[in-house]
Amino acid sequence: MLINHAPWIGDPLWGQTTVARLQLLGYGLLAGACALDGARDASGMRQLLRAPDLIPRHTWRTIIAWWLPGAVIITLAHIGVVIASSLTELNFRNENYWLLVTQLAGILVPTCFGYALGALAGTWGISIAAGVIWLMGVIGEQAGWFTLGVTEFTPAGTLMGYTPDATFFFLRGTFLLALSLATVGIVMTRGWVCFVSLCVVLTLLAAGRSLFGDADGYTFVESSDTVCVGKEPEICGPSVLRSRLVAGQAIALGAYDVMAETLLASPPQRYDAWSADVDSRHKPAVFLFNPANIRAQIDAGMVIDWVVAPRSCPQWFASTAPPPEWFTAARLVRGFVESRLTGRSVATEYTQLEQLVRDQEQRMRVVRASAQALTRCDSRALPVDALRLLA
Repeated sequence: MLINHAPWIGDPLWGQTTVARLQLLGYGLLAGACALDGARDASGMRQLLRAPDLIPRHTWRTIIAWWLPGAVIITLAHIGVVIASSLTELNFRNENYWLLVTQLAGILVPTCFGYALGALAGTWGISIAAGVIWLMGVIGEQAGWFTLGVTEFTPAGTLMGYTPDATFFFLRGTFLLALSLATVGIVMTRGWVCFVSLCVVLTLLAAGRSLFGDADGYTFVESSDTVCVGKEPEICGPSVLRSRLVAGQAIALGAYDVMAETLLASPPQRYDAWSADVDSRHKPAVFLFNPANIRAQIDAGMVIDWVVAPRSCPQWFASTAPPPEWFTAARLVRGFVESRLTGRSVATEYTQLEQLVRDQEQRMRVVRASAQALTRCDSRALPVDALRLLA
């Protein structure tokens, strides 16, 4: 990953979860390498060390020696994420140390798993099996085939406005640490204590399935520094987006004026900067950044699109899809507004309408009726016959 082109720069929390995703690539190799060391110790140091306290001491020294380099790399990666985001114009400043804690605990699990498997088998060939087993477990959990609770939620887009739930992440960190200790306990003990350690491992895996199967541990936190710019329309969002709010409001104002004055429609007077939470509450919104690459410039067409066809209308999120003419109307009105604002004629449904309907007044009736139906969220008011000509 080239850090200069990383899409998460500006959203540190998203970057921190990206670090978790990258770790998964090396977990199988780490488990295999630790299995080699465990197999070597089974026929070497563990045979030479007779004192009861020396075997646990040597085991933990070996495990920490494998865990420490990975822990340092993870820590430096988190620091790099925060620094890289702080140097950009847009920075949500939502970094959180809980992700670092759980990732440090998470890398301990394949370390202990690999060592324990190697020590129990006592053969070098088990290192390949350890890597494959762990890799298949990670793939299966990420694909949703089953849940073990050992991999982290890794979104592929912005986490603006969200924060890790401290209780959830503390519980998960404790779970990972307990799982690591119990796994090592299998090879450091004998008799009934070894059997108890095995039972603890199986119990923890079952508990992880129920505790971490459906929840990702992130919750939305209403920002206390929300700011609004402009009037009719008013654009609101986090203060970190102020420059984009101003730029977005200028674009939205032009679209709003065309809708109100030329098309006699009444679009919403307030729009919120899009976020997953705004989307889930079906509030009128404008698209001021790309959630898959937040540093990308504002897409003026998207801002106009969401003004002329407010996403608060149930047609956009209802379980039953609206008629095709609803989407045709949205494209038609957007094309008309863009042509008025830019003075350029681009290939849209509006240019198609110009070719089909030569009479300007008749053409304007179609556009005006479409705009009014969109802003009133009334698909029954669409000029269906005219719109079907544009399909």
